[in-house]
Amino acid sequence: MTRHQCKWIVIGLFFTFFDFRLNSFNLVPDLAGWIIVIVQMGGVNPKYKSYMSARNLAVILLALSVPDLITEQDVFSSGSLYYLVSIANSILYLFFVWKLLEGVALQLKVQNWVQQSQSIWSFRKVYTILTVIVIVFSALAGSGQLSVDLILNIWAIPVIITLVLQVFLLIKLFDTRKIIEEDNPVATM
Repeated sequence: MTRHQCKWIVIGLFFTFFDFRLNSFNLVPDLAGWIIVIVQMGGVNPKYKSYMSARNLAVILLALSVPDLITEQDVFSSGSLYYLVSIANSILYLFFVWKLLEGVALQLKVQNWVQQSQSIWSFRKVYTILTVIVIVFSALAGSGQLSVDLILNIWAIPVIITLVLQVFLLIKLFDTRKIIEEDNPVATM
């Protein structure tokens, strides 16, 4: 991955995570962000298999983002298709981030940025653990397994965790953009 690609992937992920809505109209749909990510990942070195896996997951996430253009967002209706797509989307997004960070860590290691590579691996573990907790809470909340009072009392915690994780992910990738090599070296990973 080059610096240019990394910068645009960060921008694409920003659009996929943060909704900019006017009433119920999505001003910048996730679709636009995923297209940016897919286009930029299309040019990464194919020797980094993690990047190729991340790109394939981005294509699936692009397809899953289409209902967001036309659906009302009623996440807590467990019988709704939107709820099921939302859970699937969260799981696939976790796998996407997992493979993207794996590719970044491997590339940094090959380019002798060992400390930064280890930092990416550590962040990847923390990101995964906290994201799984949020996904499980969301699945339980949406399926009716948790009381309404409990959901209302602690719902802010998973929302804040998710927001903080995404901000740190974008910052981590943006900082990586500053050191990643332009020559896109061939790796055997």
